[in-house]
Amino acid sequence: TTTLRQAATPHGIVVSAAADSSHLSETNYAHVLGSEFSALEPENEMKFDAVEPSQDNFTYTGPDQLVAFAQAHSMFVRGHTLVWHQALPAWVTSGTFSIAELNGILLNHITKEVGHFATQVYAWDVVNEPFNGDGSLGPDVFYQAMGSGYIADALRTAPDGIDGLPTLVTAAATKARWGRASTNLTTRVRDGRGAWYSLHVTP
Repeated sequence: TTTLRQAATPHGIVVSAAADSSHLSETNYAHVLGSEFSALEPENEMKFDAVEPSQDNFTYTGPDQLVAFAQAHSMFVRGHTLVWHQALPAWVTSGTFSIAELNGILLNHITKEVGHFATQVYAWDVVNEPFNGDGSLGPDVFYQAMGSGYIADALRTAPDGIDGLPTLVTAAATKARWGRASTNLTTRVRDGRGAWYSLHVTP
């Protein structure tokens, strides 16, 4: 029987799945993930709150296991996600940091996580869903402190020292308002690093 991965590869299509290291010990899960898909993306384990639960204390146990699995099965790994307002630890959102300190926290997190995985990750979702459904910038501790410029700062910092590493901004929008979201997204990443972007459109 031809697997999904085997059918897609001749056409240059990468078939990806969200994955969680806690399920890798399950035989069926591991078999399907490793045979049917050519790439994986950690569901939650590379997010800010999982990787840096307390300031400058980084933990990579889960994502390292996913990367090792991907390498053993000749799969790509897409990093998800460095900055997302719904996955920030309480020490960031509830801290009393100055603008300069918050900027340092943001760039330190990105630099260290990207540096840890280096070329083991082929692309990063750097900033995830920074916009509201109507295309306006949403509530985010970094946006509130630094304005929209934090997006470009994050994009410039993510690939530091790793030439050619694709970086992305993802955004969500309703179908009726996707045009405004797309326009605003293009404007915000223009000052970044030639980043790609993807738009999640819902009815």
